[in-house]
Amino acid sequence: MSAAVRKEPEEPVSTGVISERDIESARHGADALATTLREVLDSLGLSHDDVRGIKGRTNLQGEGFVSIGTISKAGAGRLLDVLLAYRFDQLRRRAAPLIRRPADVEGTK
Repeated sequence: MSAAVRKEPEEPVSTGVISERDIESARHGADALATTLREVLDSLGLSHDDVRGIKGRTNLQGEGFVSIGTISKAGAGRLLDVLLAYRFDQLRRRAAPLIRRPADVEGTK
């Protein structure tokens, strides 16, 4: 008598072929992200002259991404200021519960 051999289910095999639907879906997602990025940059005061060439794209593997063509020197400075301010605010909020002010100490006013 031979023991029954249990066969594991096989993993789906990738054929390497990307459907047009997948590419279109990835492109649509990348376009939506590019539009949102443009809107956020506009709200931060970065004009189309400061940040140029924001586009949704897809690569050969069908993955969506957003490309940014160029950022002017003034635009890069403004973006850096915004990012640093955001990061500083995050650190300040994280540290706030740890900081004891003189008014917080018992017996002082």
